[in-house]
Parts: sequence; structure tokens; C-alpha cells
Amino acid sequence: MEYIARDKAYELLKKYNKDPFHVQHALTVEAVMKWYANELGYSEDAEYWGIVGLLHDIDFENYPEEHCLKAPELLKEAGVGEDIIHAVCSHGYGITVGNGTTIDVEPIHQMEKVLFAADELTGLIWSASLMRPSKSTKDMELKSLKKKYKATGFAAGCSREVIARGAEQLGWELDELLNKTLEAMKASEDSINAQMEAEYPQEEEGMKLIEGENGKGIEPLFEEHVDFDTFSRSDFRVVKVKSCEAVAKSKKLLHFILDDGTGTDRTILSGIHAYYEPEELVGKTLLAITNLPPRPMMGIDSCGMLLSAIHYENGEERLNLVMLDDVIPAGAKLY
Repeated sequence: MEYIARDKAYELLKKYNKDPFHVQHALTVEAVMKWYANELGYSEDAEYWGIVGLLHDIDFENYPEEHCLKAPELLKEAGVGEDIIHAVCSHGYGITVGNGTTIDVEPIHQMEKVLFAADELTGLIWSASLMRPSKSTKDMELKSLKKKYKATGFAAGCSREVIARGAEQLGWELDELLNKTLEAMKASEDSINAQMEAEYPQEEEGMKLIEGENGKGIEPLFEEHVDFDTFSRSDFRVVKVKSCEAVAKSKKLLHFILDDGTGTDRTILSGIHAYYEPEELVGKTLLAITNLPPRPMMGIDSCGMLLSAIHYENGEERLNLVMLDDVIPAGAKLY
């Protein structure tokens, strides 16, 4: 087997992936693959397994509609060998991507079967960890993970069908796959968090909250005035949620289809999955700014922004969507 050196593979990953979430996912799958290599008796090839995990989504951020189709071109240009290219593409086996093409590269090697089975599952486990008070996998038990797995509305972008098919290809019971992948993520969580913090340090907000006796805090009011003409150019409209679902391979984004009163559906993506499950928002009456320019997010144009109220409890941010009385019709303008 020939393979690209790890430092070169990481440079290649970051050439096509600027979003910290995608980088963190790649590092997570790399670590999980190395853990599995050691667990399954392939210790001598652990670096190779890891590099395949690191590069598996090389094309997803820039070419989401051609996922696993654009990857061979990007990898060949960087001198990556055919064995890694086959392994990377095989994790999409049987999946129909955004342009309508079904990936036909079959996982053959044990390593490829592990990648196929574990990729979607790492996303589900990470989403489940964010719902815990600790925001960590390290205190998560298998029974807790199984509950999230069975709740099909939770992290709906993580395909249960793919995960189950992956376990079957490996000849494992589903519980074995869930437990092993959870243990792999526990083992690597601290090192990945440290690397992400070093490369993407969180800026200090430098803001003193106005704190109440109940331990809740709010941001100070703006001291600077805004003129009425500036305010009036923001088009605040009542919208009704027609559908809502998680965005595939995103831990934060929910994809809303909204009735804005015009007779044409409006699409808005909102990074609020840590606070809401998509099914609980269907039918709700919300407030949106509708005249923001479209913003591409994960290959989808988000046309506006939903309004939320933010406060803090014990230093942690809490978010609540602004929900209105259902008797207010879609499209009603706020003044």
C-alpha cells in the first residue's frame, strides 16, 4: 500500500475545507479509523486507515452535489494513490448524491467497510453529545446512544439505514457497532478538542452581562442609536413552518421550508439544532427577516434569518426562537 504522508493529507484537507466543523469531523473520523485499526488487528496499517478517514469528505464542502464524484479528481491532482481514492469513494456506496448519481464504488476491504459504517454514526454520536450537560461523549452510555438512534427525528441527517447497512456488511450486531464507535470517540475526544482549540481559538467576547438574581444574564443594550430609516429597511415578516429537517453532515443547521404569505415557499437555514429538534417546530409561527441577500450554506441558499432571543445561564448561551400567536397570518409585517 502506498499513501500520502499524514501532514500532506491534512494540508490537502484544509485546502478544500475551511469550515471548522468539517475539519473537526475529518479529525474525528481519522481518530475513529485508527482506533478500529488497532482494535481489529491492523495496527501496522493504523496510519493508513487514519488518512483514509481524514480525507473521506475531501469534496463535500465545495462540491456537496458531487460528493464522492469530485473526490477522485481532487485526490489524483495531489498524487494520492488509487487505493485511497477507492476507499474514500466507497463510503458513499449505494447513496444517491445531490446531482442524482448513485455511488457504485463498493467497500471491499475491512477498512472500507468500517469507514462506511462509522462515518454517519460519528455524526449522530457527536450530535447526541451536544445534548448532554457535559457536551461530551465521555460520560455517554450505550443505552443513551441507542435512545437517540431510535429517535428518528433526532439528527435526521445521519442515515440510520446507512449505519445499519454498515453493521451488516461488517457482520456485526448493531449494538457492537454503536458501542465500539462510541468508545473510539471517547478515546480521541480530548486530543481533537485540543487541536481544534489550537487552530481555531475562540475569541473572548469582552462583554459583561447584566445578571439577575436568578442566575440568568442578558447582553447590555446598545448605546448607539439607529435612525428610523435604517430600521425600516429591515423587512420583518411572520412565517409559518411547513417543514423542518436536519441538514446532512451538519451538527448545527436545520433546514426550514416556510410560508411567508407570498404563495412561494421560502427556504431558511438556521444553526439552532442544539436547542430544537426539527419535528417540534413544524406548524409553528415564527418571525423572520426576509430581505437579507441569499447566503449559500452547505450547498443550499438560505433566504433570510429567523429571529431568536438569546440569554445566558451560568455562562452558557441559551436560545429561544421568537414564536408568535398562530392567529397571525403568514406574511404579516412587523413595524
